[in-house]
Amino acid sequence: MIKIIGHKSPDTDSTGSPIIWAWYKKTICGVQAQPKLLGEPNPEARFVLDYWQFEKPEIISQVSDTDQLIIVDTNNPAELPANVNEAKILEIIDHHLLVGGLKTNTPLTMTIRPLACTATVMHELMGDAAKKMPDKIKGLMLSCILSDTLEFRSPTTTELDKTVAQDLALELKLDIPTYASKMFDAKSDEIVKIYSEAFPNEKARIVKHNRKLLMKNSVFAALLSPQGKYLFDFFVIKNDEGYLLDCDGSSVKEPVSYTHLRAHETVLDLVC
Repeated sequence: MIKIIGHKSPDTDSTGSPIIWAWYKKTICGVQAQPKLLGEPNPEARFVLDYWQFEKPEIISQVSDTDQLIIVDTNNPAELPANVNEAKILEIIDHHLLVGGLKTNTPLTMTIRPLACTATVMHELMGDAAKKMPDKIKGLMLSCILSDTLEFRSPTTTELDKTVAQDLALELKLDIPTYASKMFDAKSDEIVKIYSEAFPNEKARIVKHNRKLLMKNSVFAALLSPQGKYLFDFFVIKNDEGYLLDCDGSSVKEPVSYTHLRAHETVLDLVC
């Protein structure tokens, strides 16, 4: 049985894509495969699972040397089980920068495309078989694309992402703005506040904000390690007190807590 996994701290794409590809492998390819998660899905992903009536996949933390894996929505060993290189990696499907560090004992199939969402990559890989997707799988794929593109507002959005999502919505008779609003409202956004020396008495904390209001004045950015390694991406929003990072709070806490953005701008007392 092949295990299909995404990254730790699963978002909508990393929760939905393993389910989508497991359907494809079983139904179209005749290969036994199961989706697995590397942690609890975030609130938006849980909403999507409930909306399209999917059971939450089993959560695992480790793999073994007898496991056969398909890795989706990441190629970064830091986002995968510590012993991932012990397993037999059959395939990687991703849309992120190539990080390096994964090792295999046999050749594998790797697809990394400059698109905003892994689900879009999967739609292209399926070809004509995508027409056979049941509505539940179509809905899951649409949700992944809307999440990763922030309803097409993310600068990483491509015309292909948008076209695939719009076609899926049309087939499902779903209004994209209405559905996307439900998705984003379901997500409990974690916003890291970063304070500069202009606000010396303030302390950083996790707060909740309305995404629809924040996205109007935001800048897309990414944080790299001193060695230039990609850590995570986020939106920067300036407010009256400092700056906010719209990001996955579970993955951002450690790198941000020791990172000085500039000599006079740093994160103070980051708590969750």
